[in-house]
Amino acid sequence: MVATLAAAGQQPAKGQAEFKVARNGADRRYSVTLPAVGELVFLDKADKRYVIMHGRKQYAELTQEMTGVNMDQVRSMTPGQLVAFVSRQQGVQRVGEETFNGRPAIKYRATGSTQTQTTAGQVKGETFIYVDKETGLPLRIEGFGQSSGNVQGVSGGNVVIETRDLKTEANPADFEIPQGYKQLTPEEVKQQVAQLTQLLQGVMAFISSQQAAGAAPAATATPAR
Repeated sequence: MVATLAAAGQQPAKGQAEFKVARNGADRRYSVTLPAVGELVFLDKADKRYVIMHGRKQYAELTQEMTGVNMDQVRSMTPGQLVAFVSRQQGVQRVGEETFNGRPAIKYRATGSTQTQTTAGQVKGETFIYVDKETGLPLRIEGFGQSSGNVQGVSGGNVVIETRDLKTEANPADFEIPQGYKQLTPEEVKQQVAQLTQLLQGVMAFISSQQAAGAAPAATATPAR
C-alpha cells in the first residue's frame, strides 16, 4: 500500500511511504522500510506480537513493558476489515462501480465536517474508497480536507493510498521468526534503538485506535504492496 500525502497552505509539503500488508489466517504482517533501520516488520500473531529488523537479524517480542499497551488486548485490523467497518458507518454512500487497474471495484463516498475548537477551526472532508469486488480489499482511498484556519501554516491537504501487486495467496514462512535471528531484551531495544521504541509506541497507539473503533469480518487472506 503506497500512501502519498500533500499538504496545502502557507507551508505546503508532500511525502510518500510504502507499506506491505499480508494476512494468513489469524496472523497478520506489516512491513515498512526505514532509512536508519532497513525493513521493519510488525508481526501480529494469534498469541504474541513481534517486531523484526531484517537488516540487523534481530527481533523482539512486544510486551506491555516496552509499548505501554496491554498486548493481549491488541489485534490490528487488516485493510479488508477496516474497509468493511468504514462502509457500514453513517454518512458513507455507495456511489457506483468502476474498473480500477483492471479490477472491478465498488466506489464509496464519505463526507463530514467537525469544529475542532483549535486554530484549525472547522474542518471539512471528503473521501472516496474503491473496494475490490473479489477480495473486499481497498484498491484506492482518496481523502481531501480543508480547514477554516491553519496549523503551523497548513490549512488543507489530500492523501491517496493505493494498493499495488495484489495477491490472494500468502507465504506461511513470512509469518515466522527467521532462524538465526537474535532476540533483543526490552533493555537492549531501548539502548540500541531509541527511535524504534518511539515508533513502536506510535504503532501501538494506531492499532489501539483501530481496536476501539470496532472489529469487522475478516477478508480473504491477501498479501499486498
